Amino acid sequence: MAGVLLAVLDHPAAAGVLLGAAGRLAELCGARRINALLVRTPPEAMLSGEEILSPRREAELRAIEDSRTTAVRAAFDAWAVGLPSRYRH
Repeated sequence: MAGVLLAVLDHPAAAGVLLGAAGRLAELCGARRINALLVRTPPEAMLSGEEILSPRREAELRAIEDSRTTAVRAAFDAWAVGLPSRYRH
């Protein structure tokens, strides 16, 4: 029996489905907790090839990452609303 499951959320479009699958797996194996993790990508890791990270490009990449983070959080919040109250913290 697993006590804790970890769902690594990366793509906003897949986050809700992944969380739903984690919820079902928790039911099947008796897990009592699901931890959701979103790994943020720093602008330096988003550069292609020999691209230089200018202040303007850094701001653009941070905005893209912020948008992804917001979308994943919205998917998480929508999923969490459907949880029984005993699982919400």
